Amino acid sequence: MRFYSDDIAIVEYSGILPDCDDENAFFSQLLEKRCWIKDLTQPDSNSHLQMKLHFSSDKKSPDCIYSTYGTQISLDCISEWAKQHGFDNENMSVIEVIAHELIARMNKRNSQLFEGRRSECVVALSTGEPGVTRVMQKKVYSELKKSLPLSEIEVERIDQYLKTIEHHPSRNEFLDKDFFLPLIFESVQKRFGISGPCSFIDAACASSVAATMVAINRLRNNDCDIVVTGGIDLGLCMPILIGFSKVQVLSDKVMNPFDVSADGMNQGEAAALFAVMRIEDAKEAGFPIHAVIRNCDGSSDGVDGGLVEPTVRGQVLAYENAYRDVPMHHLSYLECHGTGTSVGDKTEATSVAKYFQSAPPVGSVKANVGHTISAAGAVSLLKALKMIERRIIPGLPNI
Repeated sequence: MRFYSDDIAIVEYSGILPDCDDENAFFSQLLEKRCWIKDLTQPDSNSHLQMKLHFSSDKKSPDCIYSTYGTQISLDCISEWAKQHGFDNENMSVIEVIAHELIARMNKRNSQLFEGRRSECVVALSTGEPGVTRVMQKKVYSELKKSLPLSEIEVERIDQYLKTIEHHPSRNEFLDKDFFLPLIFESVQKRFGISGPCSFIDAACASSVAATMVAINRLRNNDCDIVVTGGIDLGLCMPILIGFSKVQVLSDKVMNPFDVSADGMNQGEAAALFAVMRIEDAKEAGFPIHAVIRNCDGSSDGVDGGLVEPTVRGQVLAYENAYRDVPMHHLSYLECHGTGTSVGDKTEATSVAKYFQSAPPVGSVKANVGHTISAAGAVSLLKALKMIERRIIPGLPNI
């Protein structure tokens, strides 16, 4: 492969996905067309969310959800990693634990990653933690039990929920670290010797791609030598699900991007981080080059469209910006956004056909893990990287 002077090398990476805490196992199961999306009200889901308390089949019911499908990273795994990295359940931030685990894996494979280098973090983060303490929740639900004519089943559900937040306080308690993001990576910087600043990006579904774009620009401007970038999203929580229900972008079944039956998305959780360097520095250091990023760019719909109504014009502009230096005959696959909404999929399919004309095979990892919001772009990049390594394109499930 021919390298160019401004190419950016991915020298290390690591990922954590629902029911699959290793990036290699993740890709192996992608090849089997595994879908991790499930009904989170079922006992085998091990979900900490009490969705039945907020469920209504009427999509217009206020403060309710009409879909219970999604994916979650295992709380048991998070607790185990917390112990390994010296955290205790009362004071840990779940994102902090995930960040330590991912960077520790990369550092274990290459202990010289940050040694003597100007290092930084530019990461997309989302916790989704509600700003309500366990004490407040106990008081509210206790009053509800006293004042409302609840059935035995409803009382049992409330009691079960209160037991759940006692067992996993870290996912349901107001934690200062989760709301003051710089504190999350302070311990990461100290442990791994990351000497430069840590920046956090919030651009909704584009967050981890935006973070990668900033990381690339920092390297090309010679502001640093290595950057940890990507996204961590543990934001599956009732307030966000209620918000998505309000604008009716959720599917009440397993989502099917680009399928004729597609009618919405399922929210999911995931994390993927990458260590990136200038290509010449990576080669000089003798680091493995897993993949190369030639360009990263984007666009806006401007005065047209909206968050859930993307336009063909805006997407074609993004392709023009990103692929301006890439010969089309080098393109062998296109990992799409593929949200599974009728408007989104139709718009994206139209814009792909318009710009690429003879389009390569397309896919969307959301068919496997759902829409992981802040981590969506990072999970797509992880899938694409593994495809390059293994020289194979996974098929989509449920299509």
